[in-house]
Amino acid sequence: MSAPPPRTRVHLVLGSGGVKTLAYLGALEVLEEAGIAFASISACSAGSLVGALVATGLPMAEVRARVEAVDLRSLLGKPSLPGPLRYASWLRWPFAPYDSDAVVQTMETLIGPGKTFGELAIPFATAGIDLLSRQLLVYASDTHADMKVTEAVRIAVGIPLFFPPHEAGGRVVVDAAIATHCPIWMVGRFDDEYPIVALQPAEAPVTAPPRGIGRFVKAIVGAGVASRDRYLIDEIPRARLIEVPVFDLEMEQFEAAEHRKPYLFEVGRRAAAACLRDWGDDLTGERRRAASGGALAPRAHDERAVNTASALMRGFANRLSRFSRRQLFISYSHRDKDWLEVVKAPLAPYVELRGLQVWDDTLIAPGELWREAIDRALASTRVALLLVSPGFLASPFIRDEELAFFLEAAARYAVEVRWVLLSAIGDAPNPVGHIQALHDMGTPLDTLPAPALVRTLADIARQLAADLDR
Repeated sequence: MSAPPPRTRVHLVLGSGGVKTLAYLGALEVLEEAGIAFASISACSAGSLVGALVATGLPMAEVRARVEAVDLRSLLGKPSLPGPLRYASWLRWPFAPYDSDAVVQTMETLIGPGKTFGELAIPFATAGIDLLSRQLLVYASDTHADMKVTEAVRIAVGIPLFFPPHEAGGRVVVDAAIATHCPIWMVGRFDDEYPIVALQPAEAPVTAPPRGIGRFVKAIVGAGVASRDRYLIDEIPRARLIEVPVFDLEMEQFEAAEHRKPYLFEVGRRAAAACLRDWGDDLTGERRRAASGGALAPRAHDERAVNTASALMRGFANRLSRFSRRQLFISYSHRDKDWLEVVKAPLAPYVELRGLQVWDDTLIAPGELWREAIDRALASTRVALLLVSPGFLASPFIRDEELAFFLEAAARYAVEVRWVLLSAIGDAPNPVGHIQALHDMGTPLDTLPAPALVRTLADIARQLAADLDR
């Protein structure tokens, strides 16, 4: 009996949105039901509360039950001044009508008191921004293992004019959402190429310029922050965006949100289910492009400017992806193990001088599941090489299990597949015959005299290195 296929692993990004982020719980339930597992969680602002709870590794049903048991109004705690006088707090430092102690107490109720980043089941990161140095700060499992999660969340929700900033060490740190609404860039701390699933509240359609000064200022600030995040999400091929359409609730309406939890959960479920119908449970299907707002009259120069910006951002994202994936994956039959070493030998200079990494199944640790090992390796791979031979094609395991899984995973991670013919295969069906071989198939490698073999292998190594550099 073959092993069950591994769950699709993704990096999860949870954007800001105040009480609207409760809808993320419904969306994450749907992802869990589809067999999608979270390799990491990155969040900012109110998304950090949801992210920290999910990072404990609890099933989503338990996460939802815990949130349902919490009165959201308790997050506000006691105002600094009674009644309408609380807004007089805006006249003096720290310009916040509420303290954030209640947020910490609520999070301790949800995840347990004193829990540190290092104790979380899923790598977690959240962010703030220092108003004095204008620097973003990221608190993450790999760099802040001893830090209490609740303290990082306190910093992350330091919403200006609502909760006080974090002051320590000459810094004044507030909610990072003033600089990034959906911090997909935080996934850059990982070297793999797992899909990225980002969640954020959908923007209400805008069909006319904002007329009031308040709405105008809000639109200016929002556009400045959202445009960069939107470009990154839209232009990174492995990114998938779920926008939850909560238009009839403001981010600070804790009272209304407390009474509308079922509605928020259902909005999230429907948004995620609609996206998965497009993507499929393995996230390889056509992704939904980020909405562009209201319909605008055509302007030739403006359209060209939009296309130019999109092309520049796409090129930047592709270069970053290329720099992070310098791995060559080699698949072969164990009958051809000697050939594995022969093919790898000319790659040695590229490994030493240009940072190429070579992966094959000899790197699978004893007791490690092969499917999970291959899936993880392909997530960090740019080019894969198949060593085709009669033994390769005759192996029931390779033919019925490994090759199909390999090709599916390679497609999921946008891995470029190449192959070479070690020995003549006659009329045997070649499942990769539609892919361009790296040398003349009329002269399998085992038919070449030594000098020609050396030249051919060197040429194959150059082609693979060129593929990695593209």
